[in-house]
Amino acid sequence: MAKRLAVLAFAAAASLVACGGGEGPPAPFGVTATSGNGAVDVRWSYGSTSGVDCFLIQRSEGGDYNFVDFAKAPPRQFYFHDDDVALGEWYYYRVAAFYKVWETEKDVLSDFSPEAGCQVE
Repeated sequence: MAKRLAVLAFAAAASLVACGGGEGPPAPFGVTATSGNGAVDVRWSYGSTSGVDCFLIQRSEGGDYNFVDFAKAPPRQFYFHDDDVALGEWYYYRVAAFYKVWETEKDVLSDFSPEAGCQVE
């Protein structure tokens, strides 16, 4: 729960510029979500992390819609272990790169990756 509150405060405090159409940093790619032992491991790839402040992870419970800010990961960490899940439920994840200051001189969040989901085993 503390992770979720910290992320919400982080997102609320940031003044973000919307990206799209190749104007900002690229979205993370190759996102996977795998389950085992009652948890989900989310992994992704990203090119150069130069200038990346963190990765923002969003989660949706039960469907690939209604994503909410859920966690963040440091710039050189390309995984997140989610143990705040229920057995048998489906969870979907997507990831974006947050740059504290981009070429626009403003804080920027990349586009989100395509989502990846799995059922908790």
